[in-house]
Amino acid sequence: MNPIWKISGAFAGWVSEEGRIYDSSGENIGFVDDGMIFSLDGHYIGEFYDEERVGKKTRPTPRTRRTRMKHMSIAKTPKINKLRKLLIGWDDPDF
Repeated sequence: MNPIWKISGAFAGWVSEEGRIYDSSGENIGFVDDGMIFSLDGHYIGEFYDEERVGKKTRPTPRTRRTRMKHMSIAKTPKINKLRKLLIGWDDPDF
C-alpha cells in the first residue's frame, strides 16, 4: 500500500499494487485506470497528478469506466498532511 495525498495536501488514503483506492478510513472507494481514479460504480472522482498526489482536473466532461473490482476495506493508520500544491486547473478529488 502506498500513501497518497490530495492536491490541497490533505491525506487522501492509499493505493494498492492492484490499483485499488482506499480512503483515509481504509474503505475501498474505487480503482485506478490509466492514471485516473474511478468510484466502484465507475464514475470519475480524480486522477494522479504525480506519483503521490491526487486531484481532479477542472474540465467540463468527466469520463466513466465500468466497475471491475470488488469492494474491500483495510485498516491503516492515517498519515500526516503535506503542504498544499498551488496548481491552476486542479482541485481536490471527490473523496
